[in-house]
Amino acid sequence: MLCHQFRQHPQRSFFIQPRKGPHHAPKRDPVRDQVIALRKQNFSIDDISEALKAEGHRLSPVTISLLLQEEGFARLPRRYDDERPDTPRPTAAAVADVRRLNLRPRPLRTTFGGLFLFLPSLAAIPFDQLLEEAGLPSAKKIPAAHAMRALLALKLFGNARHSHVMSAVFDEGFALFAGLNVMPKRASLTE
Repeated sequence: MLCHQFRQHPQRSFFIQPRKGPHHAPKRDPVRDQVIALRKQNFSIDDISEALKAEGHRLSPVTISLLLQEEGFARLPRRYDDERPDTPRPTAAAVADVRRLNLRPRPLRTTFGGLFLFLPSLAAIPFDQLLEEAGLPSAKKIPAAHAMRALLALKLFGNARHSHVMSAVFDEGFALFAGLNVMPKRASLTE
């Protein structure tokens, strides 16, 4: 069909001319100078995005990155915490340590209360002695028996994999079952 049309009208333009897009970006052009000024103050693309959001301009970090690339800015090197602007940061979770276990009476809320029904059965067997005889690796912070109780708690509660522990690390009942101050993190349980 194309050949037929071309033979009938040989003067017809055969290739379509590409349409030119807009030469301006309505979202980022008004804040271009502000983005450049913030980068010169050593702000990262995420910091710039947050600063612009506070002023009512919503630009994604990807858009800011493209704008900075157009202006010839290189990526920032990895910065230490003291080099970053003062913004709220996540708090570090406590480290699992059997020596920091607090057994004083206090109210405790847990979604894993059913685990404590297994404690009498667990106490009836020499669990710690069996693990010691097995020669499992141990540490001062997380002895082998406590690590195995943490893994057992995950299995008893139904977590298919120990790598899914991160959703439960802040539950005090889970940690108390294992005999620790907090539940060990994924890396510790994987080892």
